[in-house]
Amino acid sequence: TDNTVSPDGRWLFADGGDGLRIFPLGDGESRPVPGAEPADRPIRWSADPNVVFVANNVGPVVHVHAIDITRGTRTPMMQLAVRDRVGAGAINRLLLSADGKAYVYTYNLMLQNLYVVKNVK
Repeated sequence: TDNTVSPDGRWLFADGGDGLRIFPLGDGESRPVPGAEPADRPIRWSADPNVVFVANNVGPVVHVHAIDITRGTRTPMMQLAVRDRVGAGAINRLLLSADGKAYVYTYNLMLQNLYVVKNVK
């Protein structure tokens, strides 16, 4: 799972089964992430303790957003897609730096050979 701890170490940002939630690492109740959409998955907490990064797949493209958890505002950051889509699956793992400027991702690649046989008797 993709879970991430806040910069101050007091909160966990994760999928709560009913959407993205912020869980206290001590006593207290969890709360939903305002501005999150049902298809969002957690990527990480940003260096700013009021902002979390989320991503969702729309076909082969991953849309990354920053959500300000104090205001519930959602800001588009980037769209990522595999350059050569032949045999490529969706991006399945995305790592993002705390400032949101650097990223790496993985995807599955499935290539096959097709052989044509002619004049077989």
